Amino acid sequence: SNNIAGGRVKYQLFPLNAFVLFRGIYTPNQWFVPYIGGGFSRTYYKINIENQSSIDGAENGTHYRAGIQFLLNNINKKGTRNLRNSYGIINTYFFIEVQELKAEVGSLNLDIGGRSTMMGILLEY
Repeated sequence: SNNIAGGRVKYQLFPLNAFVLFRGIYTPNQWFVPYIGGGFSRTYYKINIENQSSIDGAENGTHYRAGIQFLLNNINKKGTRNLRNSYGIINTYFFIEVQELKAEVGSLNLDIGGRSTMMGILLEY
C-alpha cells in the first residue's frame, strides 16, 4: 500500500563500463602500481520481489575506481619468460580495487549504485 518492497528480494546488477585509467608507473618492473580512473556505466538490473512482479531495465551512470596492482613477474622469472615467449604477455599483476557506481532508476526513485571491492589477475600484452 505504501509502495515499499516487502518479503524476500533478489537483486541482480550487471554493469557495463567504459573508462579511463591513470597508472602510477615510475620505473620499469615497479612492484606496486597505484591507479585511479573513472568513466561511463550502463547498468542492467533485475529485481525479483517475493509474491510481486519482477522489475528489470537499464540505466546510465558514472563510476570511479582506485586500486593497487602488485607485479608478479619477479616471483617466477622462468614462468614470466615462458608467458612472454608463448603468449606475448609482458606483465602479470594481482590487483585490489575499490569502485563507486552512481546510477538511479528515476521512475522507481531507486539508487542502484553502490561501492564494491574487487580483486583479480591482470595480464598486460
